[in-house]
Amino acid sequence: AQLKAYYRGNRPGGIDRFFITGVSSVSLDSVTSGFNIATNISSISLFNEMIGFTHDELSEVIDETVDFSLLPDISKEEIMQIMEENFDGYAFEKKAKVKMFNSNLCLAYLRNLILERALPELNEISLNDDAGKLKGMLNLCEAYVREEIVQAMFNKEPIVTELPDKMNLNSTSYFDKAQMVSLLYHLGYLTIDPDASREEGVTSFVIPNKVYEKLFLDYCRMAMGYSADAYKDLSPMFEESADISPLLQIITEQIETKLNPQSLGKFTEMALQLVCDSIINNSRKKQLSSYTEFNTGKGFADIFVKNTHPNGHYFLLELKYLHKKNDSKSSIDAKLAEAKEEIERYRQGTILKEKVG
Repeated sequence: AQLKAYYRGNRPGGIDRFFITGVSSVSLDSVTSGFNIATNISSISLFNEMIGFTHDELSEVIDETVDFSLLPDISKEEIMQIMEENFDGYAFEKKAKVKMFNSNLCLAYLRNLILERALPELNEISLNDDAGKLKGMLNLCEAYVREEIVQAMFNKEPIVTELPDKMNLNSTSYFDKAQMVSLLYHLGYLTIDPDASREEGVTSFVIPNKVYEKLFLDYCRMAMGYSADAYKDLSPMFEESADISPLLQIITEQIETKLNPQSLGKFTEMALQLVCDSIINNSRKKQLSSYTEFNTGKGFADIFVKNTHPNGHYFLLELKYLHKKNDSKSSIDAKLAEAKEEIERYRQGTILKEKVG
């Protein structure tokens, strides 16, 4: 109200214009109640590229800040590829033609690169977010809403809803789906998917990049009570032998020792994926990288594993979970046949072939 009183439209010689940032739909209700001359421009297509870096802007930032003569084994292309996978993917409007990089994460990564003269560990880049914070937010909605959102996020399916203009925290005990998605969107956990939005005709939301995907998977593991052991030895899988028997042994051991009894009672294929993904991504020497629900171009594989060994193998893993009461030989054989059929289909996927040849 005080700012509004000095606005030039109300009296001569006052403030000409305002520009306010950092106001999400959660706080917009209280901010604008006494300030009704404001216009929310955050979802106008003209301003989509205002926040964050475009691809060209990031390229310029790297040119201005990184001295590659000090980094003989690292190329600009390699850095851009890492950043595209981990920090890119934001769109703030349904018709957006350009996706944006998270500038905070890009600058933190470049700072570490310049100081260490080596590719930084992505785990060392501070998000100012963690799985506990995400859990606290998702607890603000009813269990069935949370389950719908979590399942969609895990399966990499768009979450379709329209954003509310304002959200009044005093008027509701629990957030509905649109309010919860709005909160996650404004805090960077979700972003608009322009392609899916054009297809669906309504706004679709997805996880923007691998950094936030990892954070979400950490939340899922926390929610099912799984605490992983790091630095397990998967070297036989990493090397040319491509032996996955150590992975199978460690999965069995982790399920038996690292899951609380309540989680085992509700165990699902998704839980099996989370355990497997955690073991691979936290294995000794970080030689293998796991991707859950990997889009092959002909369906989504449960786990796709990249390998840094020069002569090593990549892996597609299709996981099946059978309840103990269904463990007959015919049930097991049927599940195996289903998995083999899916794997053969995934192997023909164009996206997979682009990744691994």
